[in-house]
Amino acid sequence: MCRTTAIAGGSAQSPWHAGSLVALVLFSASGCGGELFFPVSGKVTYKNGTPVTAGLVIFEPVSQKISARGEIRADGSFQLGTHRDNDGALEGEYKVLIAPPPLPEEGKPRRPTIHPKYQYLESTPLKFTVTRDRNKNKFNIEVE
Repeated sequence: MCRTTAIAGGSAQSPWHAGSLVALVLFSASGCGGELFFPVSGKVTYKNGTPVTAGLVIFEPVSQKISARGEIRADGSFQLGTHRDNDGALEGEYKVLIAPPPLPEEGKPRRPTIHPKYQYLESTPLKFTVTRDRNKNKFNIEVE
């Protein structure tokens, strides 16, 4: 979450002071230091083409500190969010994790499982790069 604090100690009698204040407010409102998020979406399927119907897609950055995640919908689709749902991800390279859905309540059918290698950074083979080109940020993820 972004927060802007204004400290006023004098008057804005000169145009330079007023212009500086306006520039500071616009910079602060533009996204907390200029972080640019790009829309990222896709679909998670098993190798046979059947959609994964629940769970979480997590993009863990290779060289930065902010990850992105998205809930897998019933049709296998997902959209990533970083600070809010569906606000996208930062540009860069990511290792991708697939977290399984919670276990169903007793008596309800279990969903097919996802291989555990997709749940850990050390073992996931999934790697994707988010770019400024929004058309290249649609990823089809195939799991076992």
